[in-house]
Amino acid sequence: MKTENKRNRIKDMYLPPIIPMDVCLGDGVVDLVSVIIPTFNRDYILDKSLDSVLMQDYPHFEVIVVDDGSNDKTDELMEKYLKQYPGKIKFVKKTNGGLVSARNEGMRHAKGEFIAFQDSDDIWLQGKLSNQVAILKKHPEVVIAWTLINIVDEKGRMTHENDINTAYNVYNIIDLDKCFPRIGTLDYRNEKVSYRKGEIFKTLFLGNMVHPPVAFIRRTAIQKTGGLDQTYHYAGEDYEFFWRLSLLGEGAMVEKAGMLYRMGADDQMTSNELLLFVALGNEKAITNRLKNYPGVFEALGKEVVHEHLAQAHAWVVRSEFSSAYGKKSNGFRAFFDLFKLSYKEAFKLIPFVIAYHFPVKMRTPLISFTKRLRSV
Repeated sequence: MKTENKRNRIKDMYLPPIIPMDVCLGDGVVDLVSVIIPTFNRDYILDKSLDSVLMQDYPHFEVIVVDDGSNDKTDELMEKYLKQYPGKIKFVKKTNGGLVSARNEGMRHAKGEFIAFQDSDDIWLQGKLSNQVAILKKHPEVVIAWTLINIVDEKGRMTHENDINTAYNVYNIIDLDKCFPRIGTLDYRNEKVSYRKGEIFKTLFLGNMVHPPVAFIRRTAIQKTGGLDQTYHYAGEDYEFFWRLSLLGEGAMVEKAGMLYRMGADDQMTSNELLLFVALGNEKAITNRLKNYPGVFEALGKEVVHEHLAQAHAWVVRSEFSSAYGKKSNGFRAFFDLFKLSYKEAFKLIPFVIAYHFPVKMRTPLISFTKRLRSV
């Protein structure tokens, strides 16, 4: 998609929520897990993602691959899998509408008691489904469970093992044992696997805790919340969705990696060029939360709320300047708006904003200085 079209889609972020309620209709098949894999032009890696799901030792699952308008050889690849696994895999084709609409479409076709998200470029590890099913069976109060992740680069080299805080900073700023205590273990293949459980809606305000490709959700919870908000085209939809789920019950985290997460590739939202959309989605999720759930101010305190909102807006400022899809004019506008939220956060960014008046080679020292300021 051309740059200008992507910029135009940013306007949708200011529309009222569009949350489909026609997902996961009807009673789910008991014990069945519906695994939803959206894909777009990923024929070069989709087979690895599919194989990692099909090799899970938990037997009761279906796979729903949603092709979001691919023009590569995805059809040919899926034809082979449909012949090899008849009745196990559904292949749904739709016009291109983005990741959010593809996941929602997958949930319309899902029959399972449980819903699991997977991405077409990530690889699940053995035991991922078994452990999550065990938790939701044992704890009816839990509506969503997730696992740790092993992070790899685009060449498949391990960079972080049994990790979550590298990808999700909220784990670095909370007292995990206090907010989300370890309460027990699971027995998996003669191995004791620990897990944490508790209310997560307060902590989720401070940052996302759940990596979507390891999210495992009760069908009945989705029926109450509706699907993913389709005004989020590129990022933030998962954060907002998990927040709505957290209002219905508790969360649980398996302290064992459930997947290999390929981080930083050019076709991912974690690439530097696309981080503007992640920053905008994050800010939208937070501001909408404050509008819809004003009790957050009382639960967390106004000072904490305003500080977090200011930090989210500062991320948008940095991304408008540094992302290929950003605009300096938007960056300056957002920068001056930041003063209304927090003088402290705005002053920290002054060297960063000044740096973008200089040639690229001269920016590095000023940007490094800004990073040191942000840590103060």
